Amino acid sequence: MRFIALITVAMFVMTSPAIAQTEVQDSPPVIEPQNKMDITTPETMTDATGDQDTIPSPEPIEQPELTPKTPELEPITDTDAKDTQSDILEPLVDGPNNSALEKDDAAQTLSNDPKFSTLSDAIERTDLTQTFQGAGPFTIFAPTNAAFETLPQEKLQMLLKPENKDTLSKILTYHVVEGSVNSDTLLDNIEAEGGNYNIETLNGGFLTAILAEGDVYLLDTGSRIAKIEQTDIEASNGIIHGISTVALPKPNKG
Repeated sequence: MRFIALITVAMFVMTSPAIAQTEVQDSPPVIEPQNKMDITTPETMTDATGDQDTIPSPEPIEQPELTPKTPELEPITDTDAKDTQSDILEPLVDGPNNSALEKDDAAQTLSNDPKFSTLSDAIERTDLTQTFQGAGPFTIFAPTNAAFETLPQEKLQMLLKPENKDTLSKILTYHVVEGSVNSDTLLDNIEAEGGNYNIETLNGGFLTAILAEGDVYLLDTGSRIAKIEQTDIEASNGIIHGISTVALPKPNKG
């Protein structure tokens, strides 16, 4: 009996911690908050004793009235307005670059270009400067220096002598046409005339303009051919086209 009692006590001691642990795990303790507060409204809070403390609302801030200040402007007189306009427009009237926008007349344009120096000299020798400075408009088929070099030098020197001024004048006016004929108009007229456009010149003779392999050529009455090498040189009173040969009019009989 005593042995049985000892076994019973030992079994009870061994099973007691497991039982206690099972009870702890199955029933966790509930922790109650010590300071419980109820929030009722944003302005009122209730503590644990049931008393309510009211939070005072912030006092409104008075906004100051802002009145923009308008700067006092002095009235602009008519004189001031005219002076202002004059300051703005003055560079357009008297600016240094405005002279570049103004074109020279045909005589001055030829004189300014080195490759037309022989023609320009011939114009001065024949007193045709005023003609080339006229109101126009004119179209000038201008022989270059290289064009004059195709003439026999003895003949050229003879033409430049004062006694042959009339003959030289007829040759020069044979290169001038009334009206402004630019390259586009010249091509249109050649096409409209079936490929041969006859142009009457100031001396009464005719030049014939033709189109060959994309270039325009002039034929004089002696069948000399001049190629138009440079087109549409603008002057204030017309247009200048540079040509490769000096055209010679048909000499007068008698």
